[in-house]
Amino acid sequence: MTWQWTEKAEASPTPTALSQKEQLTNYLTDIFNTEYTKYYDGLHYEMTNYSESISGNKYTATFNWTEYFKNYYKDPDTVGYIKKAKESGDKDYQGLYDDYNAEHSGNFSLKATAVISSDGTLDLDTIEILGDSAMTGAPKYDEPLRNYFPESR
Repeated sequence: MTWQWTEKAEASPTPTALSQKEQLTNYLTDIFNTEYTKYYDGLHYEMTNYSESISGNKYTATFNWTEYFKNYYKDPDTVGYIKKAKESGDKDYQGLYDDYNAEHSGNFSLKATAVISSDGTLDLDTIEILGDSAMTGAPKYDEPLRNYFPESR
């Protein structure tokens, strides 16, 4: 399934039994799995530094999102740049070789906004996820999440 930005993400289990943080985690996990499964294996995620505010039915949260991933297993010596490093005696060959099948992580500083439905669930049609584009100083949440995915560039 290709993620459609106009589609609703399906959060499981039943959202009414989950906190807004858990619903958001499931929503993001669904999106990241859809977007990155074609490139990586062993995907899992962690949400830290979570802070939320609720005003009436308006939900806002800021948090760090870490994506953990590995390349699909492959003999590193069959990968072009590693094979070339080995053949040329490059001093970095062993590091490239060891690193290829290791777990890596990517970090995102994100802000989520949504409307909370009367049953306590996040209205998936209203969720907006923005990334922090500021390199230093105060956060600047203005980068749409979809811009972080390879096919959106």
